[in-house]
Formats: sequence, structure tokens, C-alpha cells
Amino acid sequence: MEKLKKRVLEYLAVRQLKNNLKGPILCFVGPPGVGKTSVGRSVAKTLGREFHRIALGGVCDQSDIRGHSVTLSVFLQSVGVRGRAQGSVLPPGLPTSHAEQSQRLAAAAEFVPWSHRDGSVSPPPQVLDPEQNHNFTDHYLNVAFDLSQVLFIATANTTATIPAALLDRMEVIQVPGYTQEEKIEIAHRHLIPKQLDQHGLTPQQLQIPPATTLGIITRYTREAGVRSLDRKLGAICRAVAVKVAEGPHREAKLERADTMEAEASGSFDLLDNTDIHLHFPAGAVTKDGPSAGVTIVTCLASLFSGRLVRSDVAMTGEITLRGLVLPVGGIKDKVLAAHRAGLKRVILPQRNEKDLEEIPGNVRRDLSFVTASCLDEVLNAAFDGGFSVKARPGLLNSKL
Repeated sequence: MEKLKKRVLEYLAVRQLKNNLKGPILCFVGPPGVGKTSVGRSVAKTLGREFHRIALGGVCDQSDIRGHSVTLSVFLQSVGVRGRAQGSVLPPGLPTSHAEQSQRLAAAAEFVPWSHRDGSVSPPPQVLDPEQNHNFTDHYLNVAFDLSQVLFIATANTTATIPAALLDRMEVIQVPGYTQEEKIEIAHRHLIPKQLDQHGLTPQQLQIPPATTLGIITRYTREAGVRSLDRKLGAICRAVAVKVAEGPHREAKLERADTMEAEASGSFDLLDNTDIHLHFPAGAVTKDGPSAGVTIVTCLASLFSGRLVRSDVAMTGEITLRGLVLPVGGIKDKVLAAHRAGLKRVILPQRNEKDLEEIPGNVRRDLSFVTASCLDEVLNAAFDGGFSVKARPGLLNSKL
């Protein structure tokens, strides 16, 4: 979030020095619920502009962006012109230039790839091209509009589905997930007051201490953002609202209770005539990537040697057939996830050591980092007392 704030602050500073600065095409990319749209709304409020959100989910035709021709039976203006008209704060009938009117609008959109019915991808719309949107022509009105002063902010969960030509015209800013401390602060500043207001409760009727909020985050939510946390707080408010409606108004205060440790009975996976069984749990990310390479090798080493891996260790990294550990992406999000899970040691590729600068100081202090360049270093850090491949000849020999 610091990089995002810094970039927005740079734009506001340059905007103060140069009033006719062309609005950039920013694209906030991050997991759901981390506040991408909220940042766009805050930017519009800071600039004194009207905020208009353009939902582009399911849009597959550029005519929805540029407008339909008046010769069609279902003709409409473009979403850009409709949004600008709805976002205008000028009194009706007051003549103004297109530039003046467009300066009063900040737009945010969640983009999907535009494609024809035959599946071919369309070129990026003119409205999102900084070199062309100063002379944007709406097909319905057949009038040129200057949209160069509009600040367009796109939001997306991933860049994989955005066409390369469109992605090249936008400035992509990664929005990472929140830490536990940030989630607690967001909950008590924004989420809890919002839920109390929506459910007709007062702060005297429901008090949620920070310790309870932390318990909800660690035990009932597994996310980078705060959407699930918001839903859990809403469920608590509904339960309290029922109690308040049933009887006389009395103060309801939630305290963090000690939960009973339930005895876990393990189930054994009996596989006949199977050499290796790889199990990826339901929480796995449905995305191709090499980040689990060292983890899989460590699991196999534990299986073949009969030794247990440390229960407080997390690891990531790509592994080669020669046992070299290669760098991977998303280090900050992975380290934050390990911290939320209560782990104490994190094994990373040595070439990812520079990415530790992005980790918050309080998180770095709680974790022990081990950087590895080869498989031996990973195994020595993952097992108590180290792991010697030579002690078990033929265990992990290369097949090359």
C-alpha cells in the first residue's frame, strides 16, 4: 500500500504544479478486499472531483465503450460519456467546455478483456489510450470529447486476463494484502462502525475488543483483504440484534473465550501400488507456478527418510533438477501469510533476499529468515538437527 500511496501523492504534487496535466491510466492490481476501489474514491475526494464507477464485468464489445451507432435499434451512449454526464456537478443548462466538464470526473473500472464473438481480442479502447483520449469520439453522439483530463483508475485481481496492448498503456501498481495489525485497525475504524450503523446498534450495545477481532481474523478468515472479516462482523451484529429485539435493551459485550482443544483423529490415505501421493489442499491457489518446488521436495525427503519437518517453518522457491533454488514472486504476501499462521521460520531463495525490505518491521522481528541457494540448505533448515543426504545414499540422487 505504501507504493500505491506514494504514486498517488506524486500525481497530486505534479497536478498542483501543472493544472493541465494529462490524467494517467492507473491500474491497481491485488487480491479482493484490499481497498483498490476505496483508494480511487479517496483520490477523487481529494481532487474535489465526482467519482463514477464503471462496471465492465461481462463487457465483450467495444461499442459498449465507444457507444452504439444511432442506426442500430438498441443505441446507447458510451459508458464514458454517460459516466461523465452523471459525474458532472455543474447546474443543468450551464454551458461549459468538454475539458472543464471532464476535469470534474474521476472514473474507476474493473476491467476484463474485450473480445469479439468469434473469440478474437479487440484492440484497447481509445478512451484508455493516453495518446488518443484527448479526441475521443462517441459513436452515438458523433461528437469529439476531451477525456485527457479524466483520471481513470482500473482495478483488477490479476493481469493475466488483461490484453497485452491494453496493459501496455496502463501503469500497473501492485496492492499487497494487509497485515494483522492493519486489519485490526481497519476493523475498528471503519468496519465495526459501519456494521453497527447498518444493524441499528449502538457502541454501548455491542463492544468488540481488539483481542476478539484478532481471534476472528486468525481463526475464521483466510484472506489478504477484509471482506470476509466484514461479513463475520456483520454476522455478530445480527446475532446481537436478535438478542436486543427479544428482550429489554441490555449491554452485550463480547469477550475472547478460551476454546477447547478438540482431539483430532487423523485419517490414513491407503494407496496400493502408488509410489508418491501429492496432496494439494483446498486452500491452494489455482494458478500455475513453481513456488512450491522446494516444499514438495522437502515433503518427499520427509516421507522417504521417516523424519518430521519442523512444524513452525514455511518455505517457497523453485527447484531445478540439479538442486538449485531459484527466485519466485509474491514474497511479501507469502511472508505475511506465514506470519498470520503463527510460523516462526521462513525459508526463501537467496536471490529473493532483497524483497525482505518490503516486509513491515514488526513482521520481520517476529520471524527468522533463512536464505538458501541449493537444496541442501533448504533441508538443513527444514529439519531439526539438519539433514544429511550422504547419511542415506540413493535417497535423492539425480536421475540425469
